Amino acid sequence: MTSIKVYLLSGLLALINFVSFTAFGETGQNLDVLRMREESRRLYDRIYPYYIEAASMTRVQEIGSDIGGSAGHATVFIKGLCRDLSRGYPRVKVCEGGCYTPEQEAMGIGYNNILNPNAGLGFSVNKEYRNVNWVATPGKDLMYDGGLAPGKPLTRAYMEELADRMVELGTHRGIKLHPEYEIKRIRSTNRERDIVRNSSMGTDFAINFGRHAHIVRVPITPSQLQNVVNYLNELNDRYFVSENYHWSGLTDNCTHFVHNVLAAAGAWPAKDVTTTLWQALWRGDLHRFAIPGNRLIRLAEAINLSDLGNVRRIYEQPNSHRAMAESHWLLAQHGGLIDILPAVEQPRNEVYKIHDPDAIMVMPVEFDPFIKSKARRLARDPRFMDHKTKLLF
Repeated sequence: MTSIKVYLLSGLLALINFVSFTAFGETGQNLDVLRMREESRRLYDRIYPYYIEAASMTRVQEIGSDIGGSAGHATVFIKGLCRDLSRGYPRVKVCEGGCYTPEQEAMGIGYNNILNPNAGLGFSVNKEYRNVNWVATPGKDLMYDGGLAPGKPLTRAYMEELADRMVELGTHRGIKLHPEYEIKRIRSTNRERDIVRNSSMGTDFAINFGRHAHIVRVPITPSQLQNVVNYLNELNDRYFVSENYHWSGLTDNCTHFVHNVLAAAGAWPAKDVTTTLWQALWRGDLHRFAIPGNRLIRLAEAINLSDLGNVRRIYEQPNSHRAMAESHWLLAQHGGLIDILPAVEQPRNEVYKIHDPDAIMVMPVEFDPFIKSKARRLARDPRFMDHKTKLLF
């Protein structure tokens, strides 16, 4: 039995090492062209005020350091969710109407205008966290750009200022690290700030400091938000109250989280993160694994290339059936959009070495030999990447 498990594990590791990079849009366009302009973002948010924005990130590398995160990273931004400050750790709620001060809006407590592109939260899983599964960042500007003004240089001094700002917002309050990361990351008496600066920045927020973000935006309805809130809060409640969170690169990672957020909204069946590596290998169930690039391409494919004539398949899947019955919603629809949010490039970037913006990593563990061709097909069709063409399609 042991020899069989060793053989299976060796085979899996060989597959993982046999990685390939695929261009999610070999367009040759300037990154400034690919970034949605402010007026275009506001147009989109007027038409689709609620959406889930899944992202797959390129790898990150500080200047003078080794490259990290071989498969990249995955996050999700959810328009229409706000922070719930009633507990001493990250929780969320559906945004409520009201009159909020600029300070309250900046904290993500509430928003006066849901049409504001910043009216939502960005979510990220971090393997260093012990007592929570995810952390939430208020607004797209902080989530992606770290509040860095256009054209301004990214310096270590600015990153220190941003760390102070995040501590003031209280986004990481109550979070604890696993002991092995406590030793590496905690360097002062201000634990919260050390976690923000040394564990989280550039991964959980301010993502474009060192990474390009390939995103797929999925419009949803307000009625779907509560199911998403329930899923998110159940995760952090569990790990803060009763058990520690243990990240797994193969069976419970950032991509499983993004996949299951979409599952809570009714997009597809959830992935079981309780399955161990050995159980998945023994059953031959490699669909338990999740890779950021693979999942993003599959999401883009499901939105833009699904067969809507297959009604039986829609109703045979409990998640999509529930979404149809409760919210009159399907994953395949108008408004699903592919986009790229570029990293801060040199010479403006004094902290990170920026890698190829067109490449996202895909791995063959999901055994789809056509995944690279699907990515190219999606990326070359303006209906899927250009917001104006998409809206008119």
